[in-house]
Amino acid sequence: VPSGTRSIFLRKEFEITEIAEVEAMILDIDYDDAFVAYINGVEIARDNINGSLPGYDIWANTDREATMHQNAPPTRFELNTPANFLQTGKNVLTIQVHNVSAASSDLSLIPFLSAVFTGPSTAGIKPPDFLNFSNTLIHTNFKISASGETLYLFDGGGQLQDSILVEGLLPGVSLGYPLGENDLVFFASPSPGLPNPANGYTEVNDAEIIFSDPGGQVNSLSLTLSGIAPPNVIRYTLDASIPDENSPTYVAPININSNTVVRARVFRDNYLPTPVQSHTYLVQANHSLPIISLVTEPDNFFDEDFGIYVLGNNASDDFPYFGANFWEDWERPIHFSFYERDGNLEYAFDAGCKIFGGWSRGQEQRSLSLFARGGYGQKELDYPFFPDLDYQTFQALVLRNSGNDWMNTNLRDVTLTGLMKGSGLEKQSFRHAVTYLNGTYWGFYSIREKVNEHFIASKTGYDVEDLDILEANSLTVYGDNQEYLDLLNFIRQNSMSNTANYNLVAEQIDIENYAHYQVAQIYFNNWDWPGNNIKYWKAKGGKWRWILYDTDFGFGLWDSNQYLDNTLSFALNANGPNWPNPPWATFLFRRMIQNTSFRNDFVNRFADELNTRFLPENFNVHIDSISANLAVEMSKHYNRWGGNLNYQKEQVQNMKRFAALRPREVKRHLLSQFGLPNYHALTIQNNDPSEGYVDLNWLTLKENKWTGDYFQGVPVKIVAVPYPGYVFSHWEGDSNASADSIAFNIKKASTLIPVFRLANSIDQGILINEINYQSKSDFDTGDWIELHNSNTSAFTLSDWVFTASDPNQQYVFPKGTFIPGNGYLVLAADLDKFQTFYPDMKNVIGEFDFDLSAQGDSLRLLDETARVNDLVAYLPNAPWPYLANGSGPSMELKMPNLNNSLPQNWAILHDFGSPGRSNLYKDTIVLVFTGNTIESLKLFPNPFTDQINLTFGVQTSTSIKASLYNANGMLVHEFYDDQIAPGFYHWKSNLEHLSRGAYLLEFKEGEEQAVFKWIKL
Repeated sequence: VPSGTRSIFLRKEFEITEIAEVEAMILDIDYDDAFVAYINGVEIARDNINGSLPGYDIWANTDREATMHQNAPPTRFELNTPANFLQTGKNVLTIQVHNVSAASSDLSLIPFLSAVFTGPSTAGIKPPDFLNFSNTLIHTNFKISASGETLYLFDGGGQLQDSILVEGLLPGVSLGYPLGENDLVFFASPSPGLPNPANGYTEVNDAEIIFSDPGGQVNSLSLTLSGIAPPNVIRYTLDASIPDENSPTYVAPININSNTVVRARVFRDNYLPTPVQSHTYLVQANHSLPIISLVTEPDNFFDEDFGIYVLGNNASDDFPYFGANFWEDWERPIHFSFYERDGNLEYAFDAGCKIFGGWSRGQEQRSLSLFARGGYGQKELDYPFFPDLDYQTFQALVLRNSGNDWMNTNLRDVTLTGLMKGSGLEKQSFRHAVTYLNGTYWGFYSIREKVNEHFIASKTGYDVEDLDILEANSLTVYGDNQEYLDLLNFIRQNSMSNTANYNLVAEQIDIENYAHYQVAQIYFNNWDWPGNNIKYWKAKGGKWRWILYDTDFGFGLWDSNQYLDNTLSFALNANGPNWPNPPWATFLFRRMIQNTSFRNDFVNRFADELNTRFLPENFNVHIDSISANLAVEMSKHYNRWGGNLNYQKEQVQNMKRFAALRPREVKRHLLSQFGLPNYHALTIQNNDPSEGYVDLNWLTLKENKWTGDYFQGVPVKIVAVPYPGYVFSHWEGDSNASADSIAFNIKKASTLIPVFRLANSIDQGILINEINYQSKSDFDTGDWIELHNSNTSAFTLSDWVFTASDPNQQYVFPKGTFIPGNGYLVLAADLDKFQTFYPDMKNVIGEFDFDLSAQGDSLRLLDETARVNDLVAYLPNAPWPYLANGSGPSMELKMPNLNNSLPQNWAILHDFGSPGRSNLYKDTIVLVFTGNTIESLKLFPNPFTDQINLTFGVQTSTSIKASLYNANGMLVHEFYDDQIAPGFYHWKSNLEHLSRGAYLLEFKEGEEQAVFKWIKL
């Protein structure tokens, strides 16, 4: 309503024919507004906010309890009571909403009232999904097994009343009794809540048709359908409709001379028709991209009343045509076929299809989302649609039309999100594909992952059930939002300039991820952000992280001069409009930037990206590689949809212009926003890169010479890292520091030169050999590291120093501390904790009074001259052994002569580590098979009683089978039989049921095998 309005009344009349109960009332209201609501004069809800507690409800009727947090999602007022205030016929809902004070200038209220019918009804409007109204149907806490099982019906006294064996059910088919009959049959069209059909099918037909050609790009052909014997009959269609009893019978080859969809199924009296088989033949089509064929009953997409793709009868006249069918949350069945670039049919499935996206639904080519569901035949898709990913299982896919960039560049979002590959941000992969809909060319789409709980689980390895995913202003997508609301409340009430407060927040937010996410969005100048297209997630016990997606408003979509925009100020605006940067959307960034540490990290990360990923020449190579892949198809796509290809090329050039001019403007914005004096060129000159390299902030520099701009007043973090056989000596150029790690505040154009030297025997002899940085709760030994002396003689560590990321936190080894030749020494943070589990260990010292971070840390061992003797910078996730992060095991160096700075040289070798002793078992076996080496194969214990363990490592992807046989050659246990990736593996099993005696482990890689004896006592 207009600014300055103090009070408004809403009056809504509605008719009631039958009613069971009022489900709930949900209200979305500004936190500084108040309201009272009535139905037929009966008060049903009231919010008496008086300004003293903005954002919280004070109830007049205490039996209706709810809590509404400031800036929270719509508030739900439960009204699950008999609807005695409703009446048959006309009813009147009235709501008064008003500002709580003269200082309030805005005013809004969005009410939803839902009522439940007494029985099935098609009347009314389905409530939006985000309201989370409950399903009023009763439901079980189990599902009916697809493999078959018996269902039982008991009365209230526990007496069996009925049972039924359910087996062989196909997707979309039900089992039941025909009306008035007593024999079970199959129904092709289930009718829940309604009388059963009068007729059904007594048998399931398992016949399958053989198509002489799988389809795709073909020349004209004569298609034969075979594999069926009488009395089976093949019926088919050529118009994408589903064959029925009236469809033509296949009797002779089908001549195909133009694009044709052939759908066929098998019919037989009293047998369910077989599932539909669909193949698309594209005659003389010529494409260099993969091809997707989509096949569906034409009415599913194009019927005025039923079709999800068309305007329908209720569309508004203006773009994006609200009220159109494609704005409904309708799902229709579809068949999907995927042909790789070589023309081979690689994957096909039946799925559900919905229109996808926001305003881009109004474009002629609409985005589609595809869902694997058991009702269509399969619950997940198993194919490597995105070769760059290390997983290939999906529950949903999106065919995206490029969103609001459609018929502009048609590649803006995939270019911008793709630019952040390797950044650590969660983002969608993409792949372009030509698409045909019912045999008609439909242009190209970008295949995208769907951003949901399965997307996060696949990328991170977390279980779906352990995830919380939110969007916009704390709205729940999956899981729960309470922890985030509590976090915002803490930030609202406490200053982030206070280090202790900031550290508490940093324990709940992945600071690096959040800063990097802000950098990307600000650099892109994504106009449809931060009040829109924002999702964030965390795992139970983890930290909040932000997802990068839907960036097609970036890089000057609407104005080629948008490279000038100060998006940094825009993202920090405390009084932005409702779209695109309302106060709630900038709140967290505004508060976090109050902290100097966060501000410095943000500025330095921005500088790092401007000096590398965001360099214009890098962007040009990146966008050219995408454009080249689409070059041939782009003209066909524009011919299909009537666009101007020259305009598309101009817009790509505008993106390149944006990339060329944006860095200078962003640097000016950073200087202005944070009051920084200037920025200067910093050069890292490495005279011999074979001796070592330099880590600069988040960059790793291995060149002879590298230069980038950094900001005066924001110290950069620089670490010199020697290669094995070398140690760092000192810095030259504009610093003469002797420490390998320095904080450098640039005040002019500067050059830093790391100087390395050959390591001597002492340098090489002492190394960090094992790290325990996050114990399991029921085996909490505290943090500890193990040192190994690879020299044959004892070595004294007097006055050596152990430190982590903060160089001010140190442990100085007492005088007289030594390690025997080829020996081990454990340094523990808490001796009491450690010795609780290792009471007899003698070679342990301590304590150090700082933590080894579970978020990753940089551990250093300095000799008595403060030179770095050893450095290990680990992370809690792959490629480092991630099970060391709280699962029980420590992180162990595979061999003491390996480079401990490389993650691939560390592994999980024991359940709880091996402190104070060799990481390898005494009888470790190394097998050399053709093309592979099986490392550290170990059967332990041997002999065993109940528990057995098997560990081994492989260097390359291979097929592994490990099986246990008794003395008679009978298989008693199978550890594994599958393809595995490079890495270390540990399997544990309880074999208490086996009798005593000798057993044989057969270990196979491909066709090669080795056999070992294993004894049970």
